[in-house]
Amino acid sequence: MTLPENTRADTPSTEELSRLISTFSEGALQEAETLARLLAERYPGAPLAWKVLGATKYLSGELSAAIIPMRRSANAAPYDAEAQFNLGVALFDLRLFEEASLAYKAAIRARPGYPEAHNNLGNLLRHLGKLDASEAAYREALRSRPEYALAQGNLAKCLRDSGNVEASIRAYHSAICIQPEYPDAYSNFGVTLKDLGLQADAATQFRRAIQLGPSLSEARNNLGIALFDSGQFKLATSTYQSALILRPEYPEALNNLGNSQRQEGNVIRGAQLFQRALRLHPLYPEALNNLGIILYDRRLYKRSISSYQSALVSRPDYAEAYSNLGISHYTDGTIDAAEACLKRALCIRPGYAEALSNLGATLREQGQLSEAEVAYEEAIQLRPDYPEAHWNNALLQLLQGHYEKGWRSYEWRFRNRELDNPAKISLKDSWSGESPLKGRTILLYAEQGLGDTIQFYRYAHLIRDRGAQIILEVQPELHELFAAQKDPFTLIPRGKAPPDHDLVYPLMSLPLALNTTLETIPDPTPYLQPDSQALKKWEALLGNKSRLRIGLVASGSQNHTEDRKRSINWHRLAPLFQLPCEFFCLQKDLREDDAGFLSGQPEVRNLSRAMSTFNDTAAIASLMDLVISVDTSIAHLSAALGTETWILIPQIPDWRWLLDREDSPWYSAVRLIRQEHRGNWEQVILDVRMKLQDRLSSRQPVSQEP
Repeated sequence: MTLPENTRADTPSTEELSRLISTFSEGALQEAETLARLLAERYPGAPLAWKVLGATKYLSGELSAAIIPMRRSANAAPYDAEAQFNLGVALFDLRLFEEASLAYKAAIRARPGYPEAHNNLGNLLRHLGKLDASEAAYREALRSRPEYALAQGNLAKCLRDSGNVEASIRAYHSAICIQPEYPDAYSNFGVTLKDLGLQADAATQFRRAIQLGPSLSEARNNLGIALFDSGQFKLATSTYQSALILRPEYPEALNNLGNSQRQEGNVIRGAQLFQRALRLHPLYPEALNNLGIILYDRRLYKRSISSYQSALVSRPDYAEAYSNLGISHYTDGTIDAAEACLKRALCIRPGYAEALSNLGATLREQGQLSEAEVAYEEAIQLRPDYPEAHWNNALLQLLQGHYEKGWRSYEWRFRNRELDNPAKISLKDSWSGESPLKGRTILLYAEQGLGDTIQFYRYAHLIRDRGAQIILEVQPELHELFAAQKDPFTLIPRGKAPPDHDLVYPLMSLPLALNTTLETIPDPTPYLQPDSQALKKWEALLGNKSRLRIGLVASGSQNHTEDRKRSINWHRLAPLFQLPCEFFCLQKDLREDDAGFLSGQPEVRNLSRAMSTFNDTAAIASLMDLVISVDTSIAHLSAALGTETWILIPQIPDWRWLLDREDSPWYSAVRLIRQEHRGNWEQVILDVRMKLQDRLSSRQPVSQEP
């Protein structure tokens, strides 16, 4: 039987198919695609034409366009295992996981024991979190091909994800034995070791992977992580950079490099890298969390809250982001929200020491002191070397007057990275607190804030009384003030090399060394005096006094971690200005809004621009009848001068002001006026006004001074 001349055959000729296969095999994808398309149009039932057309589209990166010819091929030839497998690969890449699973299973039915199909099915199941089924698929692949290193490596990853670390390590060793030049196996083995905390061993595996596969950017990124986790930040930075040279648009390496830059203090560069990572991966939770940390450190609390919240949209089980969100809420003053976030972090990750310590801070802020102590103690049990938890617990103990325990824990401040307060003590020159001092020279150095130095300055006299020669290093801002005291100390500003000395000791550790209790706090008030020349100058500038003179301070440094709690706007003090007193602004650095407000208050003499040094401030404070201040260094200065000082403090104040008392064992000149409810400054100002009215009603008229 012969065919009519105008009738075409149903299938391509052997010559046409050979040419198609040869063209495709040579890598001429565009020509192969053209041939495959022509054959598919001419012979719609020819599965090989559709198969090659789908393959060329896939290899050209046109995934969606590849699916239609791949389906045609798979449907036309259900016996063709490779066609089913190819369809599964494309469907997986398009995240059509259920269909991809069916395609891989069809490939296995067409070719029982098909190792590549079992391996890819295992990958799909592991991606979906079905780890038992994934492990079974990998083992089927290895049953068919025991020397299949890729499946052995994937089995190792699956076992690691299942928590079976020992079996995972054995599987990695098997993969490497099968294929010693298998860089991915070394790289993934390194990830397992890194997760176990074996950073040095992990780094060895990553380096081996890079040696075998120099273009393996993932191994370089992972090596950077291992180096970063072991504290080798500069080396980690260069390693991340090498990964990005190979793959410039690598979000994970950009994020990790940003972390490394932030750790080295290059905050702006770190933020730029996180933002680059987010341009590539807009809901990248780790980059959003890290950007939130930078925003928090720059005191942009509301923006940090937004960044953490975005991270949690992408990853709802992200315990670190919940903990960081809690810290931002705490610092921004939304304490209830902070507590909720930290408890959520602990639900996701029980035993999360950082979240427990931060939860303790929120509980303390709400007056739940016993619960706060439990949180701190639990954090310390989980991480005995956790400085922040010890430090927070120290502040809680000191706040309650538990000085014996508090002073001991207070020593953890030197390991608290947030304080940037490194110890200057070495073993050879550290004073034990008990060894004799007579005839020896000891360097006492100031730390933390100016108010702390003024408060603890009194202890230098006690050490002098033990027969020591004192070198006292203080902040440059206080050097002139302390030099005016005529005390028998060698005084140096911080940053200047000290004279020879035998011993070194931090000023704020002296209460521990001297076993200070509430009953034995030294209060030699007044223990500071104004400089005589500055006093004469300000006596002349202030002129004669006819009314009660009151110095006012409404806010301190905005860099203080608790400034939100302690500082107030000047307009809150306005109810006092109606009283028949002379009011003076003793605050050197005024915020812009406060300066504008004071410019319209003729009742207040603004001395902020006229005060150039602490000597000026001390002279003015000593000429006041009363200083009313929030918790700042000027409050300490005024009290140490012996000027009556009213300190306005929040409901849960700084540790030194203790709880539930109006006086202070640290300064006999101090009266404490406390918030009854958190954040309620109106009640505090009303209380101050009433006390001033009582003071004025009992005060004799002030005569004019000659």
